[in-house]
This record gives sequence, C-alpha cells and structure tokens, in this order.
Amino acid sequence: MAIDPSGRGTDETAVVVVKMLNGFLYLTALRAYTDGYSDATLKDIVKLAKLENVNAVVIEANFGDGMFTRLIAPHFQKDYPCHIEEVKHSRQKEARIIDTLEPVMRQHKLVVDRNVVVWDYESTKSLPPEKALKYQLFYQMSRIMREKGALAHDDRLDCLAIAVNYWTEQMRQDADRRINQRNDRLLAEELKAWDATARLSLFKNRIALAPEPNKVNQSLGKEEMEMFFSFQSYSLPSPVQETTSPLEGRPAQRRSCFGQGGLTLRK
Repeated sequence: MAIDPSGRGTDETAVVVVKMLNGFLYLTALRAYTDGYSDATLKDIVKLAKLENVNAVVIEANFGDGMFTRLIAPHFQKDYPCHIEEVKHSRQKEARIIDTLEPVMRQHKLVVDRNVVVWDYESTKSLPPEKALKYQLFYQMSRIMREKGALAHDDRLDCLAIAVNYWTEQMRQDADRRINQRNDRLLAEELKAWDATARLSLFKNRIALAPEPNKVNQSLGKEEMEMFFSFQSYSLPSPVQETTSPLEGRPAQRRSCFGQGGLTLRK
C-alpha cells in the first residue's frame, strides 16, 4: 500500500494497493480523500489495508516532514499491525512519475482491476464535468508530460508511482522463471501429500505373486483393486529360458519368461 498525504485543500490524500506476483504488478484498490488527515480518513485507510491483506505501507514523508506517518501509525498498531516505511523525493515530480511508470507499462506488466477503473470514474461524479476528469487517475496517466506543472492534479498518479517504485527491485526478476519456480513448489507440495496417502493404501492392500499367471483374486472389491502410482520396488525371481539362435555362428540368446508370475492384491 502506498499513501500520498495532503492537507485540507484541493489536493487529495491518495491511497493505492499494488501487489506483485511472478514479476507482474496488480493494482487492486484505489482511494482518494479530500479531508486530509481526519480521524475518519485514517481509520478507513487502515480498514482498506486489512481488507487487502497488505503487509507493507509506504508513505511519502514530504508532506509535514513525516507528520502523517505519526498520525496513522497508532491506528495501524491498534487494528492491523504491519510494516510502515517512509520515502522522500527530491526530483521533479513529473519526471520521476514518468521514469517510474513508463518501463513497467511499456512491458505490459501493470494489471489494473476493473473495480479500480469503475471507482476512479464514480468517485468524481459529484464534481463539475470540467473538474472531474482532472482528479481521475487514468486522465492524469494519459495527460502527464515532463514539463513542470503539466497536471493540475496528480495525486492519484503520484501515489501509483510510489507503489510501483517500491516493487522495482522485485520486478527485475524474470517473470517466466518465477512462474516455473512457483509451479515446481506447488507440485512438490502436492506430491508430498500424495505420497503419504499412497503409503497408507499400500499398507492395507499388500502385493503378492499369484500362483497362476495373469490371474488376480476376484474376491476383492473395486476400491481394493485400485492401483496407486507410488510403490516400493520388489525383486522378483523370474525364470530364464535358453533359446538357440536359428542362425549358425551366433551365440544363444536369453529370454525372460516373467509371464509365469502375476500380481494379486491381498488383504
């Protein structure tokens, strides 16, 4: 979660939740408040963090020299303890935002939840049409330039840039490699659970040689006849038959006659 605080003016206190999986960023929530740092705003931000299962909060400390962090920290400690850190920026805002978001968006690694787009539009319905657009995230995203003061309002976009910048180091990892590693980990966990079940089943359904070839005890039920994919290895003696080669000058071949044995499930 990233928070870009502001005072009680025309600027907004913007909050975004960005999550990462396999090198891709997912914008899952967006909020904006016009009442600055009121108690209701602070509680609502903590409630959103709890709803989104946030594990880290990044707050821009330029406003009030970290005052907003000191105001909201007790609410997090009381209702939803998580890691809180501050960031400060000294570069020109427009250039910093573009340099942060452009590489991610060019590689199509920023995924936006549809609910974020809907909320962004509906949150400005109470404003006059000529002002509503300027507060919307995607209007700001499509109109920003490197010139200072290019946007009348850039709070939501700046907050998104703060969140994306937090994940910059993690996003340098190769997405395909992370996906394969995750799939391997899930497969290992699945096989671990399957092995435990297989051992229990083999204990109940023991394996033995049938007295006649290819004959299975028919008295067992259907469930008992099920074969599992994990077995211990058994050394079974198999008679070997000598065969004489029809071609002269070639040594005799040895052929296994394992067909004389069979497998039976026995209680």
